[in-house]
Amino acid sequence: MSLNLSELQAALPDVDFHSFIRRFEQNSRPRTDAFYITNYLPVTFRILLAADASLDRVSILAFAKNGLSDRKLPYKEQQLYKCGLGVGDVESFMEAQAEILAVSFGEQEHRILTETQYAPFKPVSGVPSRSGGFGMVEQVSEHGLLFARKTQEAGEEAYTELNALLSVPAGDHLMTLRASYVQGHKHYLILRPWVEVDFNTFVENPDTCLWWKEAVGNRSAGNMVAGWFVCMAKAMHDLHRMQFRHQDITLHNVGLYRDDNGHLRPVLMNYGILTKFGAQSKTYNTAATGAWFSRGEAGRRKLKRFLNNGSWWQIPEKMEKVLALLPDSPWWRGFKPVLAAMLTNSPADRIKAGKLYDLLVSLETAAGRAVHCTRFPSPTRSAPPVLSDESDPEGGPSEDEEDVGQPLFL
Repeated sequence: MSLNLSELQAALPDVDFHSFIRRFEQNSRPRTDAFYITNYLPVTFRILLAADASLDRVSILAFAKNGLSDRKLPYKEQQLYKCGLGVGDVESFMEAQAEILAVSFGEQEHRILTETQYAPFKPVSGVPSRSGGFGMVEQVSEHGLLFARKTQEAGEEAYTELNALLSVPAGDHLMTLRASYVQGHKHYLILRPWVEVDFNTFVENPDTCLWWKEAVGNRSAGNMVAGWFVCMAKAMHDLHRMQFRHQDITLHNVGLYRDDNGHLRPVLMNYGILTKFGAQSKTYNTAATGAWFSRGEAGRRKLKRFLNNGSWWQIPEKMEKVLALLPDSPWWRGFKPVLAAMLTNSPADRIKAGKLYDLLVSLETAAGRAVHCTRFPSPTRSAPPVLSDESDPEGGPSEDEEDVGQPLFL
C-alpha cells in the first residue's frame, strides 16, 4: 500500500489521519514559555505578574516541569520552592494567589467555602484584634473598604446571630452584615462599620484615646457624649419600630466608629439574642446577660436614690463614669428627669425609645447643637412596613417586651 495520505484515507476511512498528523506536528515543536502560558498556566502567569516575582530568573517552564498547571491551583508553598522561587517571592505569590482566586460575595451573601478556597476579605496589618466570649474581631479590607470580621466556632449560636443580622433594619447606628461564610470549623461574619473601641473599654480607660484627650482639652467631650445618647436612642427606636428588641444593651455591645466625615459615632452591635416583640421567653441565654440584668436592677434602684438626693457615691461605678462625661447644667438639669423616667419601676411606665429620642433631640437643640440623626431609618433595603401608633411595639406592657427599661450605657 502506498503511503500517500489520500490513498491511506480512502483505504481506511474510519481513521482521522489529518488529526494524527496535526498532533504530531504540535508535539514536535519546541515548547516555550508562551506555549505553556497559553495552554496550561494562564492564571499562574497572572499570579506571578501580580506578585511581581522575579520572572527573569523564574521561568514558567519550571512550573510545567514540576507537573503544575492551573487545574492544580491553589499551589502550596513547597511546590513553589521546587519551581525556584525564593522566600520573598513565595510569600508574594501566596498573597497574590489568595487575591486572584478569591471567591466573590454578593451583598449579605452567605457561602460555605472549602479549605482551598479564598475569601476576598484580607486582614489589615498593624491593627490589633479584639477577643472575648463573642469570639475574635479583626479589621479586614475588601477592594479598599474596611470591615470587621468576627470569627466564631461554626454552630447554632453563630447562625442565630447571622439570622438576626439579616433581619435588622439598616441604620447609621446599627451594626449590619456585609457577608458571611463558613470554612472548616469556623464561621466568619463580615460586618460594617469597623469599630475602633467598645464603650466599656472607653469608659474604663478614656485617657488612652487620643481623640478623647483632644476633646477634653477643647471642652467638647461632654457635648460629644450627649450626642451619643441621641444616637443610641435612635438605634433602639430603629430596632423597636421594626418589632425587634436587642435584649443585651451593655457597655460591651456599644462600639465607637468614625463616619465618612471623621466624626466618632456609637453603633449598637452583637445581636446574638435579638428577638421579636412578644416572643414567649423571659430566659436570656447567655450567662453574661443574666448577670447584667441583675446588676441593672440594682443599679436602677441606686440611681433612683441618687436622683432623689443628689449623692454621687450611690451610683454604680460604671454608671458614675458615664454620667461624669456628660455636660454640666443646664443640659444636665434637662437630662435628669429624662433619666428618672427611664428608671421607673413599672416597665409599662418607662420612657420608650422613640420618645426618648425626641426628648434628647430637644435638649441638644436647646443647647444650640445640631443633631445628625434623622427620626426614621433610611429605606436602604426592603423591610417590614412601619407600624402605626396603635400597634407600636414599644407600648408593650411587660418588662420582657422593652429594651429601654435599662438606662443607656449602663
